[in-house]
Amino acid sequence: MTEIKDWILKYGIALGRRFYDREKRKFLGSLMLDFKKMGFSVKVSSEKKLFSKKYAFTAGNVEQAETVLLTYFDTPNKTIKTRPYCLFGSKKTLQKEKLLFSTIFTSIAATAGFFLIRFIQKSIDFTGGFTKEKVLFFLLISIFFYILVHFNRGGAKKFNLVRNTSSIITTLLIAEKLTEKQKKKVAFVFYDFGCLQSVQEDLFLKIVQTKLRCKKIIMLDSVGSEDKLLMLLSDSFFEKNKKESFYQKHTGTVLPLAKFGENRQRFLSENLLIVTSGRIVDKTIQINYESSIRKTAINQENIHTAAQLILGVI
Repeated sequence: MTEIKDWILKYGIALGRRFYDREKRKFLGSLMLDFKKMGFSVKVSSEKKLFSKKYAFTAGNVEQAETVLLTYFDTPNKTIKTRPYCLFGSKKTLQKEKLLFSTIFTSIAATAGFFLIRFIQKSIDFTGGFTKEKVLFFLLISIFFYILVHFNRGGAKKFNLVRNTSSIITTLLIAEKLTEKQKKKVAFVFYDFGCLQSVQEDLFLKIVQTKLRCKKIIMLDSVGSEDKLLMLLSDSFFEKNKKESFYQKHTGTVLPLAKFGENRQRFLSENLLIVTSGRIVDKTIQINYESSIRKTAINQENIHTAAQLILGVI
């Protein structure tokens, strides 16, 4: 059995940033080897986007599985936050944050680029053929536009133990503890761009409505924060998985999914359990993953408890 500290060192430190393409590919290669060692069939697929690729990783037979554990593996970007990350948060809030960062970054970059170009133009004679100075000028222009496009959505965050490495470690602990019989009935799906909150719900629905509609779905998000562990059950999950003694034993941790978010009726028809950790604020779960403590630490107790609770309902 692998110690949790080994998972933390591997996926929280060595492979803790999964923002750029090369980082994601390196992480997926390692995850593939770990699941293969545990006896799962594995598959990595990709989809070309405008400036990058979107990846998906599956372990186990998704078509034949009765239970599918679902989480995202990418890590957040640096941007201007007007409030902490909220599960079931408003898309409008995120869009405002993105627009604010994009406007400030573009304005600063454009101003700096304008004065740099004006300064270089005065120093270079553009009459005649190509010279070293002209080549350097066009090279600087190309670098400037590359930076403008590449960093427009923010740089990569360095510390990502809570969001969402803690959920990945939880799935690995669960996979290790499954019996050979259970492994045939359980599959894991890790998807990309989950940190883009505005599209996370749409991605989830797309995945669910295609292959997973009739299955038991357990979704994990930021399990290892310093706040309380929470299990949010859809009405369908509660009805199909009646374990009264289990739910009574964990009163306060197990809550109805219907309490959270607005216009979530399309979620409630799914056989869905969401496992997370945070503070309940209005109809959202506010997740603190950026405090000074959480940058370099992780709530191992939450991870162990989440793994035990999920094994109890598989």
